[in-house]
Amino acid sequence: MSGFDRRLVAPIGGQLDTEKHGAFFEPDIKFMCRNDIEMCKCFGFRTEVLEENNLEFIVEGQINDENVISKLKNNDIEKKAFIEETVEELKELKARNPHLYVGGGCFGPFTLVGTMLGVENVCMSCIKSPAYVEELLHIAKSFIMDIAKACQENGADFFWIAEPTAVLLSPAMYKRFSGNYIKEIYSCISIPGFLHVCGDTTPHTKELVNTGAKCLSLDSVVDFRDMAHIVPSDIVLMGNVSPINMKLLDQEKIVEEVASLNRDMKNYYNFVMSSGCLIPEETAEENIKALFRNTKDSVVQDINTCRNINLLFNHLISHGDKDSLECIHEHNLTSKEVVAAIEESLTYIVRKRQDGKLDSKQYTLIFEEIEKIISRLDIREQEIYVDGGYRKLNSESLEMLQKGDGCYGEFSS
Repeated sequence: MSGFDRRLVAPIGGQLDTEKHGAFFEPDIKFMCRNDIEMCKCFGFRTEVLEENNLEFIVEGQINDENVISKLKNNDIEKKAFIEETVEELKELKARNPHLYVGGGCFGPFTLVGTMLGVENVCMSCIKSPAYVEELLHIAKSFIMDIAKACQENGADFFWIAEPTAVLLSPAMYKRFSGNYIKEIYSCISIPGFLHVCGDTTPHTKELVNTGAKCLSLDSVVDFRDMAHIVPSDIVLMGNVSPINMKLLDQEKIVEEVASLNRDMKNYYNFVMSSGCLIPEETAEENIKALFRNTKDSVVQDINTCRNINLLFNHLISHGDKDSLECIHEHNLTSKEVVAAIEESLTYIVRKRQDGKLDSKQYTLIFEEIEKIISRLDIREQEIYVDGGYRKLNSESLEMLQKGDGCYGEFSS
């Protein structure tokens, strides 16, 4: 994702007709995601359809003894046909989009087992009958591994796993019942793994990273600037404009949301602009266009600049042994890079203090180090953006920021 001079855009769903609207509105990344119902049917599960909305669902209670589980393990003909169908769909997608990143994909192991048993049942079984759930997860994992290998062998650039049900688990249970299985799936292929999880996954961040996914697609309730501060820079963050807002709000509001996200992520090259989840079919075309127009026209910092910013940011918040000024001079950081690192550091410590995760001593130490840099490099007239507005790096603004007065002091427009 670092070889581009602009930000990549890849909403989930919301595809526009490029013949009608132009190539500008074509996503940079496309993928397929085989749904959980079709995957369950490969194992012989019976479905029904709700008349009022034509929604197909798996009839619960179909796994009731060991004989059924044994059949799930051996239902090879249907699974083979499903994989062949998946490969054909992937080939068609690649043939239509030879110039794009194209991925294969499907729903994840815990979500698949949740569809088999029912979401409430699988969550209860994780507590009451964990070995039973793990036996089903192993079956699901093996099937998904076969799908992933087939996609890789047939030219997929990455493999997408959608694991929405896993957000219902605690971080520890997520690791046991989802993360470990996803890690095995990604370990069996050499192409990058893309992992999508709905909901507030902030507490699960460490375990999401530990899956080995090279891209995390996260929901709109997750703060991406916070994620950028803690997720390793070799993992891409993909998201996270609200799909509900995309459908319900007017174009002006969408422009504001997209601009805010681009501004928050301006110092990070490991970011792809997308929606937080699937964009509803009824979404206005102008709202989808706003996502592209206000991102493709924005300039992304080059990878070396972002790395230098991240280097000083990490040094400041970790109280590195080396003097900060020495770090700046050793790596030949520019004033622009230093100011950006200070902006990220101030945003980080202010948010941590608000959340009660940074004590006053740590806060003061970091703040004093930042003040020393500002004074020595004479950058007090430079502007930064900290959680809600712009401010200059002068003594008055810094004092108000340190005290936490008002909304971090007076902002310039």
